[in-house]
Amino acid sequence: MADVQKNITEHRTPGQPRNGGSERKFPGKEAGAALLTLAAALTLWLFISSGYRREAVKEISRSLETINSHKAEQIVAWLDEHNRAAVRLGRHPFLCELVSAEISSPGSRRARLTAWLQGHTEEKRYAAMAFLSPKGAVIAATPGYTAGTEKMFTEAFTQAAQKGTPVLTDLYRTRDGRLRMAMFSPISPGGRGGKPLCMMVMKIDPERWFYPLLKAEPLFFATAETLLVRREGENVLFLNELDYLDDTALKFSRPISEKLLPAAAAIRGITGFFAGVDYRGVKVFSAIGPVSGSNWAIITKVDRDTILAPVKNREHMQLALILLAAGLLYGGVYAVLSFRQRAAEAALAKSRLLMAEIGELGKIGAWEFNIDTRRQAWTEQVYRIHETGPDYRPDVDSGINFYAPASRPVIALAVQRAIERGESFDLELEIITAKGNTRAVHAVGKADLKARRVYGLCQDITEHKRAEELILKKKSAPSHI
Repeated sequence: MADVQKNITEHRTPGQPRNGGSERKFPGKEAGAALLTLAAALTLWLFISSGYRREAVKEISRSLETINSHKAEQIVAWLDEHNRAAVRLGRHPFLCELVSAEISSPGSRRARLTAWLQGHTEEKRYAAMAFLSPKGAVIAATPGYTAGTEKMFTEAFTQAAQKGTPVLTDLYRTRDGRLRMAMFSPISPGGRGGKPLCMMVMKIDPERWFYPLLKAEPLFFATAETLLVRREGENVLFLNELDYLDDTALKFSRPISEKLLPAAAAIRGITGFFAGVDYRGVKVFSAIGPVSGSNWAIITKVDRDTILAPVKNREHMQLALILLAAGLLYGGVYAVLSFRQRAAEAALAKSRLLMAEIGELGKIGAWEFNIDTRRQAWTEQVYRIHETGPDYRPDVDSGINFYAPASRPVIALAVQRAIERGESFDLELEIITAKGNTRAVHAVGKADLKARRVYGLCQDITEHKRAEELILKKKSAPSHI
């Protein structure tokens, strides 16, 4: 390419007069061709980037809905577990005998009942437990137990005593500001049901068991936030602590009328994917769903700009590559029209070489596999990325095994969907090379079910990710005057 550029310069520098005459710096036809090439390149980029963004948002929505559904199922399982435990304890003959004896002779079995309550409280990590008479008097209790006077507590106690069935309260704050739930289990004679002898109450600290279910790291997005809400009059009440505000559980609320607020949308009955603005005024993507068997709704959200940042970076990279390709194409056409055929062919050959070098500099390789045999073919660059020898013979399963444990189920699911449904995928994941090195890769795949193959690209983006992390650290670092 350097020789070709030298020949071009020696022949005539653009803008210089030919044979001493005056000439326009850029002739009209050439300017029109350049503008047409630029317009075509921009149109192609807009088409590709818009399609890619739509697919990215679809994938984000599917991932958020998966996370949110999983969280909802965990909460339902947690509620069912406590209800089953209350039913089981209410029919326990040993407890019934001890309670009956204590009621008949106050003080005779209190020590044994207290010891059992204390042991069960420690085992199940409850805040406190007690046996109460049908009128609410304490028969036996763990140390530190205080009588509940909150509205939710007393109403649930009355309901359980009248119906003889276990009742779990909603989340509430005690008089001293603590977050609690309470499970009431009626203890009936002989464990056969009927009018209860007493009520066993289990005070639950949601910060020990319940809230960790919401705060557990999601499968796809480490920056996602899960919210639990319920209706409180004309407001939506946030039931758990928020990531970006302090002391919010059962205190922070917003009007249900806020149309773009995902939490308000959840109370209005909207479910599924929802693009809106969260409690900070930040644009977010979210997934909304009800929690079965409760008056709660659950929302999993992620900041839109954060999750789309890699998409924007890739769009910019695509634009640069398309403009570069357009510039090379225009240069090739210009050379064909301006110079001899030999020089044009040399320029074209070198431009192709340059494109190949760009692919190598970009650390991009190609791969494909046969759906039926599951045998896989890699280009040389893919072998380099995985740090394997050229004699390595990959297949689909061994290729997936290169991915890091956190990334493996994601790529496995994407490949399965490509094989079964013909779905494309575009992911940024981590692999562990044959030499044990961890690398970030951009994996793109597309299915051709008629040809019974799946093919795509693999790009090493480790340096790009490190640069992003460095920039983020510099931005988040406190400034010093």
